[in-house]
Amino acid sequence: MSTSASPVAAVPVILPRVSYILVPVDFSDASRYAFRRALEVAWLFHSTVLVAHVITGATLTFAPPDLELRLNAELDAFELEAAGHGIRCETLLRKGAIVESINDIIGAYEIDLLVLATHGGRGIHGVLLGSTAEHIIRNIEIPVITVGSAAHQSDWTNGLGHILFAGNFAPETFHPEGLGLALGLRQLTGAHLSVVEAVPDHTLPEIVHVLHQDIVAMVPPETSIHIVPGPVGRGVCAVARHVGADLIVLGVHPTSFTREIFGSGVLEILLNAPCPVLTMRVSQH
Repeated sequence: MSTSASPVAAVPVILPRVSYILVPVDFSDASRYAFRRALEVAWLFHSTVLVAHVITGATLTFAPPDLELRLNAELDAFELEAAGHGIRCETLLRKGAIVESINDIIGAYEIDLLVLATHGGRGIHGVLLGSTAEHIIRNIEIPVITVGSAAHQSDWTNGLGHILFAGNFAPETFHPEGLGLALGLRQLTGAHLSVVEAVPDHTLPEIVHVLHQDIVAMVPPETSIHIVPGPVGRGVCAVARHVGADLIVLGVHPTSFTREIFGSGVLEILLNAPCPVLTMRVSQH
């Protein structure tokens, strides 16, 4: 995939292919909500959903004899729910470390999209997805939709109405993959596209003007552009609430989550966004 050295270079549209969706679940309310989001995506793209639960070491140590039987029964409930929506669903029970297991499943089943809850539950099932979502996002190559506790506002069964791309358009840090994916989703769904760029407080007006012109050169004419001062996470979430975004799209750096395009603000977006967040791991220059 090509990248650009200048933020005003043409951005290739990335049309998403979503045939197989993986949803790791821990049977908490958060992961059940993520599963329902996955069903909405599957409806849009005519996808198959794979629901997987990973039994971790701590759970295995204190597991009752009928644990696997009980877990498979709970997984079957997901399959029945999906069938009620006319969506094909498969289930999988694995043992091991959650991140490694997810990576193995992605490779073995040729998964196109991962849907994660950013808040999970502990207990007999023994997985807290919120504690591992950040690590998973920056260690896999496929796009990830994270569904936080506040992500309950919009219904995707009739399509996406508004996509917000959150980006850093500085020449030395701009990665076109995230914007390309947002453009592809816009093209497929007909959603309105907005772009938000956070800048430091007291940024000079002339710098803001140049940044605005650079963004204009990369996006369709009808795109709404928001340049906001202050911390990235707070700014992106505020704009998402203001425009009523159904989905936030952003790129993440593959190696250091704290040095990626948004720094530590990305985790704040994942946890506090008023809608699901689609992250795409960007290529390194």
